[in-house]
Amino acid sequence: MPICFEDTFGYISRDFSKNGANIIINLTNDAWARSLVSQYQHLAMAVFRSAENRIPVLRAASSGQTAFIDQNGSIKKMAAPFTKDILIADVPVLTEGYKTVYSYFGDFFGVFCTIGSIMILCFIIVNKFIEKNSEVK
Repeated sequence: MPICFEDTFGYISRDFSKNGANIIINLTNDAWARSLVSQYQHLAMAVFRSAENRIPVLRAASSGQTAFIDQNGSIKKMAAPFTKDILIADVPVLTEGYKTVYSYFGDFFGVFCTIGSIMILCFIIVNKFIEKNSEVK
């Protein structure tokens, strides 16, 4: 169960999913921001966690943005922000896991792209250095 801002880090929810979690419950307090925009941004991160791991997310927030997000990343129910409210939702607890590539391999694509970009940059720098030295001779 990620607490507060921990749901913005994909690897935490991924670890829960890999260890057999079939639902993510997030308890958070976004009242410090006093901003609807920042609350929606934090909620958007929970949508990503749901879609990345194909498991539902229940999000209980002390200042609003309490929501139920299904395993496809769709916000099914949400309480109005900055109001006292109770959200009641029928949440399916998935017993048959349909894990995603992200659930198994994590941020491999981003790491692969970063390493590839660094290699290309190094190649360009070395190539420019060789061209510059060959012009001097």
